[in-house]
Amino acid sequence: MQTLQHGISCRATVVGVQGPFLFDPYTRVYFEFVPTGSAQAVRGCHIERRASVEVAMVLPATGGQIQVAYLPEDPQTAVIGKLLGAAHSA
Repeated sequence: MQTLQHGISCRATVVGVQGPFLFDPYTRVYFEFVPTGSAQAVRGCHIERRASVEVAMVLPATGGQIQVAYLPEDPQTAVIGKLLGAAHSA
């Protein structure tokens, strides 16, 4: 993941968590952050494809702070690093 390796790291606020719904089995974590040098917040979405029971153990609450990484030239491609990545290595 180029964004995690070469991106800028910053704090983001979780603005929503959407669990699996109808025919969509994935959980989504929506977050907002303000890129360095920008006056406006950017909203991102992390789509988690692991089983919902596994995901529920590592998800933050709405309003919680998380660490994200983004490429300065394309902040819309921000990704969550440690929050869900730590669970992959466990």
